[in-house]
Amino acid sequence: MRRTLSSVLRRGAALLALSTGLTGIAQAQPFEPEFAPLETGIFDMPGIAVAATMPKGTWHGHIGQLFADRGNAGGTGKQLYFYGADVALTDRLQFGVEYTRHSDPAIIGGIDGKLAFQAVSFHGKYKIAEVNGFTVSARAAGGYFYFSSDYYDTNTDGHDQWAASFYVPVSYEMSPRLTFHVSPGVSVFPDQLKGKDFYGVVPSVGAGATFQASRRLAFYGNVNVPFGDNGNTVMTDGSVKNVPVWTVGGRYLVSPQVALDVYLTNGFGTTPLTEIQAFIPDGEEPVLGFQMNYTPGHAPNYRANYRGVRPLTDRERHLQFRGLTLASADTLDPGMFLFTGSYGTDDNASFGGVFAPTYDMEIGYYVERLSDDGSRGPDRTVGRDREERYMAVGKLRFMDQNNGSPFSLSANVQAGREFKSRFGVFYASLPMSYKFANGLALTAEPKAAGYSDERLMGLGLGANYELWRGLEVIAEVTPMTGGDAATWSLGARYHLPDTPVSFEAQATNTIGNYGVGTMIAQDEIRYSVGMNVALDVGRFWERLF
Repeated sequence: MRRTLSSVLRRGAALLALSTGLTGIAQAQPFEPEFAPLETGIFDMPGIAVAATMPKGTWHGHIGQLFADRGNAGGTGKQLYFYGADVALTDRLQFGVEYTRHSDPAIIGGIDGKLAFQAVSFHGKYKIAEVNGFTVSARAAGGYFYFSSDYYDTNTDGHDQWAASFYVPVSYEMSPRLTFHVSPGVSVFPDQLKGKDFYGVVPSVGAGATFQASRRLAFYGNVNVPFGDNGNTVMTDGSVKNVPVWTVGGRYLVSPQVALDVYLTNGFGTTPLTEIQAFIPDGEEPVLGFQMNYTPGHAPNYRANYRGVRPLTDRERHLQFRGLTLASADTLDPGMFLFTGSYGTDDNASFGGVFAPTYDMEIGYYVERLSDDGSRGPDRTVGRDREERYMAVGKLRFMDQNNGSPFSLSANVQAGREFKSRFGVFYASLPMSYKFANGLALTAEPKAAGYSDERLMGLGLGANYELWRGLEVIAEVTPMTGGDAATWSLGARYHLPDTPVSFEAQATNTIGNYGVGTMIAQDEIRYSVGMNVALDVGRFWERLF
């Protein structure tokens, strides 16, 4: 028992740490030949509870983000972040925990103030019955939420509250592709906050459907209708009203163990504790949601990916590294961790690392101090406190030239803030590359970034040529839209033979090596040197799952 408990805690800690970005499912026992858990169906759906439970031994983690229109928020707009993990103790019983966070301006009751919301949900689901295509389950959640608002006068006190929910989802599998869902239940919140009406008891009925278009692609839609005495969202005038919460979207399996959800909703709650809430205020605005999914586990019947795998050459592995200012269109081999650090003129410095837990996915974390030669205007100053920031990184690969695709293509996302001022930046790009047999690799990377009220767009173009074994020369340029100066970088990287170490040097006019820093030019040329260390930690990762 002690050994089992320690194993569960070790796996849970690892998965929660990994959830700085993903939803996963892993298993100790095989589901069926060649099938990974994500391939067997949808166990959860944004918006309402579904009756399906995960098979015994499954681990399920996720991370996501909601984006609303900027409105009065300015900056990168109104956003909500969420991540969590679940584990199935039996085929019928599963438990999980999830965290969500929102902090942006909101006009409530005529007060143009700030709304800060956090919630921690502890939840469980039990499958009661499964017969003739029908599945009935019970899902309960309880936890803490933080609600700080100028209108409710809860900025200094009264913001710590408790809530609970209970639902009885029923699903009917009409065909192997189509399943209908009904989810009646009730959510319980405080009736008032500091003497002003709040949600109270919110009974609701949800209904929806999931359609499995193919092994890799599924679509879903649902609506959750509340009918409590108070309501499920706060209106602009300060009242609390009932607003149906709707969601429509889809899930695409990047690999058997990695999936991406994209959906539209008017919902504010992303946890089982808070999913009845509509977006504040009014619940009328469509919100764009993204959720990354990951399935830890290494059962022998799992397929590595949907393309097959062959041994890679040293050159192909080296091209998995990022360029100087452009991202690689490939991802590291499973179990590889790449540490990188650099230092340059104009007080620029950076360090960080990326990890590939499975094929076609990377997650990472960078810290960087942007350079400053004094030539930039206020609109290209990305922060307030020496521009020292952290960035969480996620990448999914959709095409892989090394294993049969005509070229490589990935989606790369970075989101971060300054350490002290909390000044936020969002960055996204679509790196793509083609490798020639003569040692030349060409890269194109459409990229976009947002901070404060600024929006940047550019197209990165790069060439990487191996002069001889391990020595690469790299040239990159990013023409910008909107009249901004193009950025460029020229340098070299040398991979020491038969070691995990490489060194690099570059000359560039960019203010940074990552994200938005690669899209802003300065007058003076910045010089920097860097080092990379690639380590295989796959055996350690496999021991956890």
